[in-house]
Amino acid sequence: MTLYRQIVLMTLLLFTLLLVAVLSLQFTHTRDYLARQMQTDVQNTVTSLGLSLLPHLETGDQAAAESVVSVVFDGGYYREITLELAKENARVQRETERAVVGVPGWFTALELFEPVTEANVLTSGWLQLGTLQVTGHPGYAYQQLWQFVSGLLSWFVAAFFLVAVALVYGLRYLLRPLGLLQQRAQAIENQQFGEPLPEPRIRELKGLIKAFNSMSRRLESLFETQAREAERLRREAHLDPVTGVANRHFFNLQLQQWLAEPGDGGLAMIGTQGLQQLQAEGGYQARDRLIREQVEVIQRHLERHPGALLARLSKSDLALILPGLDAEQVASMVNQVVGEIQSNLALSGADQQVRCSGGVVLRRPGDSAGQLLSQVDLALQQARKDPNRRVQVVCGDPQLPVLGRDQWRQLALSAMDDKAFFFQRQPVLALADNRLLALEVFTGIEREGRRYHAGQYMPFVDQFGLGGRFDRCVLQALASPIANLSQPLTLNLSESAIADAAFSSWLHEYLAALGESRRYLSFDLPEEALIRDPESLQALTAMLSASGVRFGFDRLGLHFERLRELAAMGPAYFKLDSGLVLDEDSHSAGFYKALAGMARTQEIDLILTRIEDAQQLEQLRALPVDGYQGYIVPPEAWLLSAEGR
Repeated sequence: MTLYRQIVLMTLLLFTLLLVAVLSLQFTHTRDYLARQMQTDVQNTVTSLGLSLLPHLETGDQAAAESVVSVVFDGGYYREITLELAKENARVQRETERAVVGVPGWFTALELFEPVTEANVLTSGWLQLGTLQVTGHPGYAYQQLWQFVSGLLSWFVAAFFLVAVALVYGLRYLLRPLGLLQQRAQAIENQQFGEPLPEPRIRELKGLIKAFNSMSRRLESLFETQAREAERLRREAHLDPVTGVANRHFFNLQLQQWLAEPGDGGLAMIGTQGLQQLQAEGGYQARDRLIREQVEVIQRHLERHPGALLARLSKSDLALILPGLDAEQVASMVNQVVGEIQSNLALSGADQQVRCSGGVVLRRPGDSAGQLLSQVDLALQQARKDPNRRVQVVCGDPQLPVLGRDQWRQLALSAMDDKAFFFQRQPVLALADNRLLALEVFTGIEREGRRYHAGQYMPFVDQFGLGGRFDRCVLQALASPIANLSQPLTLNLSESAIADAAFSSWLHEYLAALGESRRYLSFDLPEEALIRDPESLQALTAMLSASGVRFGFDRLGLHFERLRELAAMGPAYFKLDSGLVLDEDSHSAGFYKALAGMARTQEIDLILTRIEDAQQLEQLRALPVDGYQGYIVPPEAWLLSAEGR
């Protein structure tokens, strides 16, 4: 319960107790007063009635005495008046059980007033004429007491509600700084610091807000320092200082990571001849300016391919990793890039010996990094030797089957229609004690006896905007096991699904229907989604957080400069390729240390992927890593495909 509600309830409880105490005291006092008044009234009646009866009793006029008793009885609240005549040995009696008007029956049933009876012996000298006894009726006392109690209770109820309303709004105003403090604390948790909170007039809260603002400034400064340090070390470790794109070291790491996972695509190398002569004539500034211009051209063409990587391998050679593109797409894009660069060289009046060429090699199953680099270098050399050819494409082994873009599209569509999926799962383990953190599920397509892994078909699913439909089919196929989860399970969402508003709306309803099972569920989101559609990614992560579902970002590495934006979305974990950490480069080690410190500040777990053997696992133990995943514990089959059921 919130402090605000506790204060309101406590204050109202104390006020209620005070009202009850006041009501109790007033009730007791009024009841005693009415009881004494009733007793006094009976005593007065006995005295006055006795004096009125004496003349009639002395003369023996019984009829007149009865008349006097009747008049007095009818004019007051009396239960009984009895006159016993000594001389005639007769009795005059008047009594009634009249109902109390205007008073609830339960109230009179409380018997708050005892019957009051007074008696008096009527004498004339030494002669006893009779005995008069009067018993009062409590009806009038009940009426007076009930009017008083009901009126006082009405005022107390009105006062209670007025005090409650004043208390609610008054405390809301007085505790508004605490509400702002709570909101700012939640914002700081998401790395949204904002302007300092205004200082309130209340002395205690003023000191608290002042201390909080100071702490917020220090945290912001600390986080900024960590972010700048991580960015600086990243640049030193992974970026070329002249162009700002990836250097050879980072390129090799990304190439190995790309080849370690199933997939398709191409590797391209773009080289420029004649740079040595250009440097000799215009200095290294002219050479670097030309390289930067070429990088700008390539980056414009890569805007439609966020998963691609551009790197500078040498003074004159640039390389591109182009995942998820078929032969036609790769060749077309590299031809456009080389053609635009060559046109710019001609327009700038560069020497004819300065010439741009390109080499392309398509990835095939089983290719190693060394093989691809040798092939693409050979293709570049062939293009340089042929003045009539700008780009040389090497397709590898022609006997290996290759699917075109439309074939991949038809494969994905038919798999969705027939639910022709197979599933594997791989554990994510805690580094400290090998405790299971989650089971990550991998989805594949099984058609006509062949299995296709996500790295092969998902790039084309995203190209055709089928991610939302595909992920929906997968979640529906897994509906039964997800609804009965008893251990953490992680699923992957595609880039195009994140950008699909209809899918996000469906996913929200899907998660709501899961009930308690969704607390076991988490989603891996691709880092590239931040580049492609940051607004949709922000909306999706906000929906997942509101639904109580964990999420994290997978395959970190290409856009470390956007790390702060990713952290601000509140992920539970980051997944990072082990190749970026377990290398001997000192700059990479420093960068990872800064990254780990920033993640610790945000309470974000760091999980390293592609751990292959025990030696790599031992290397991790000296690092601030929370979990690991890889073929040291290979994926296992889970469920069956639609065709295998």
